[in-house]
Amino acid sequence: MERSKRAATSRSERTAMLEFLRILKNFALLTGQATKGKPMKRGEKLTRSHGLARLAEYVNAVVLAVRPWNTQNAKSRYISIYGAGRARVVMACLTRTSKRVHI
Repeated sequence: MERSKRAATSRSERTAMLEFLRILKNFALLTGQATKGKPMKRGEKLTRSHGLARLAEYVNAVVLAVRPWNTQNAKSRYISIYGAGRARVVMACLTRTSKRVHI
């Protein structure tokens, strides 16, 4: 039997993801709001894949992990934790109150 390559997202990694999303520019990149109604400027990177690459860089810089993240790790973990509109709900809770949101 082969071992799965999957590993659980640690609490520190989830916290780093949440800190990354608290920055409105980053949140807009990952939810697709960065390009709504705006013409693209030359050299500007406003795609979701660029946002996921930035998320991976941020988590690698903040968390001392045994396994460094790449863009694919960031994508799968973002979708599993915040996918299906959950990120918008979490962000709405964070902007309305100062209480912690447990994920």
